[in-house]
Order: sequence, then structure tokens, then C-alpha cells
Amino acid sequence: MLSPPRSDLHIQSLTTLEQLQQLWKIDKQAYVDCSLEFDEFAQWWTLYPLGSQCLMSGNDIVASIGIYPLLQDQWQAFCSGTLPESSLVPVSLDRCEVSPQHYWYASGIVVIEELRGWGASPLKTLLQYALSGWLSSSHVAYPLQLCAVAEYAIGAKILNHFGLVKQCDAAEMPNGCELYSISLDSHRQALHLLKSKGL
Repeated sequence: MLSPPRSDLHIQSLTTLEQLQQLWKIDKQAYVDCSLEFDEFAQWWTLYPLGSQCLMSGNDIVASIGIYPLLQDQWQAFCSGTLPESSLVPVSLDRCEVSPQHYWYASGIVVIEELRGWGASPLKTLLQYALSGWLSSSHVAYPLQLCAVAEYAIGAKILNHFGLVKQCDAAEMPNGCELYSISLDSHRQALHLLKSKGL
């Protein structure tokens, strides 16, 4: 079992295939049937390598949040339950550099089991830096539309806490997970939301 070397914790995006494989195993364990296959996981990372922000302890991933840009038609089809997650293709990093994106998908938050005994601080650190960095990124355009799915009650609770509202029941979605979304009109509104939640 890992001890919590808090001074060693840092946040970064994935940079190697080995890190990607490590994250995929954590994601697969957490989401089971709602998790992408590795080839799909790798395609997302290749297209938009900044999508997964990870809390690291040395070389080990202890928690991660994934947020990826989507084209409007894919985002709307996914939110209406007509397109499965496995068919989503993130907008590429190169395209985001040229044209900031309005539509985003939070693919999930995962933590290793050992992290749950460290208290809320490490996960809060991940959310604070990952979310504020993403919302301030030149890749994000406002008004912003963000969607996410919740496989478990704890996931739904986290999404509700951040203002996301349920749009589809699990039975309406191809992967059997409830869908939530939020609209943010401006960067100022987005940062105010984070501040109001203690981030």
C-alpha cells in the first residue's frame, strides 16, 4: 500500500505510452463496462494529449480527470443518447490551437483505492489545478458546454456538486450511465463556480 508522500505529489498530463497504459488499467477497474478499450483510449490521447490530467506520486498515477473537446454534432448526438462514447472522436490538439472549442466531455475522475485513505486534500488539489487550468486554456471557447456521465451514485453526487444537471437517465444512454451537463457563459462565471465550491 502506498503511503501519502504529499511533498512528492505533482500534476501533469500523460507523456508516455507506459503512463497511458497505467491510467487505462485504473480507469478499467473503476468504470468496468463504461470504460473505453485501450485502442480507443490511445486514440483519444493521441488526438488530444492534454485531455487527461493526472495527480502523480513519483512515477505512479494516483488520480486523474479526463476532459476532451468534441465537435458540436458529436456532442449533441452523445447527449441525446444516439452516439455511444466509443464512437466519440476528440478534436485534435492542432485544431484546438487554431480554433478554441465550445463543446467538451468530462470522461471521468478516477482514483486508486489507496488514495481514499489520504483524506480529501490530494483529490481537491487535482480538481483545483486541473479544472482552473482547463477553464483558462486558450483551447476553451465561451459559452462553454460540458457533459459527463455517472456510473455510480458518488459520481452523480460530484457532478451535482459542481452544478451539472441530469439530462438523461441511464436507460436512455448506450452505456447505461446517467448523463449530466452544464452551460457556462463566460470564463468569469466558470471561475466563480470553482471558487464557490472551495477550489
